[in-house]
Amino acid sequence: MTARVNDLESWKLFCLIVEKQGLNAAADFADIEPSRLSRVINSLEAELGSPLLVHNRRPLQTTSFGDQAYEMAKALLAQHAQMLETLKGDKDRMEGLITIAIPAGIGPLFVTPQLLEVSADFSKN
Repeated sequence: MTARVNDLESWKLFCLIVEKQGLNAAADFADIEPSRLSRVINSLEAELGSPLLVHNRRPLQTTSFGDQAYEMAKALLAQHAQMLETLKGDKDRMEGLITIAIPAGIGPLFVTPQLLEVSADFSKN
């Protein structure tokens, strides 16, 4: 079983709880059971050895450790999102070399102007 501290989804849920200022609001927003969120928080706290939230307090409050964890988790999740965006990139983007074999007489008059136009269109993107 994967430890919660190594699970990005657990950190996303923790951040959601903090941002929505409560388990029930976060559960409603994410359309999941509050008990699942409670288990995630309990597991994170047990694995880290420190409380993230001040329990039995309304409105929800984070501990100083929870504040630190929230800021770091938020930065980690943003970096992860940026990594995925960079790696996935624009799948419609064309790149690479195109090799064309054409008779010598038609290249300069017909093909070259068309290739320059296509190249200009794609270099704008």
